[in-house]
Amino acid sequence: MSGSDTSLNSDGKVVVSPDMRALRCLLITSLLVGSLASAALAGGGSWIEPYRTQYQPGDTVVMRGDAGPGSLGELESGPFYAYLRVDPLTAAAANFHTFPNIHESDIYLGELQLKGREGWFYDISITFTLPDVPDGEYEIVYCNDPCTSGFGDFLGGWIMVKTPRLPAPPRPAHLIPYALHVI
Repeated sequence: MSGSDTSLNSDGKVVVSPDMRALRCLLITSLLVGSLASAALAGGGSWIEPYRTQYQPGDTVVMRGDAGPGSLGELESGPFYAYLRVDPLTAAAANFHTFPNIHESDIYLGELQLKGREGWFYDISITFTLPDVPDGEYEIVYCNDPCTSGFGDFLGGWIMVKTPRLPAPPRPAHLIPYALHVI
């Protein structure tokens, strides 16, 4: 340790100069703010949410959310159209590409409705009939036409499809093995 950053006091302990304290404080603050910002950006973006936790094919689905400023595109690039991503391989491959990423296997759902609020925020909604798809969790993806842009910080949504299962019919007593009747 040398220079004007540190010195030794009468007990032989290191004393940090006020300039060095300020630099350390600035460095710690920068790291803290940077880590919080990166955490927000990692999970950031706006999503639409379904009104119910699960749907079955043929149900009317209503999804709503909002969007704010972002780098995915401008309102003037619209209108924007939603699609149901049904191919898991397409979904996995899309994670490695840039937005937007509509695939020919995605099922068209309809036009997203955008309504302005105060500032640069918009309410987003869509109502559609759920196509006949197997049970599972599906991503709602979107873009404009010809699919060159998104909107603000809006990323899409997710929906759970679950068809109720009928209970198995009871077995007639004469089909139950004899050993179960003897006690």
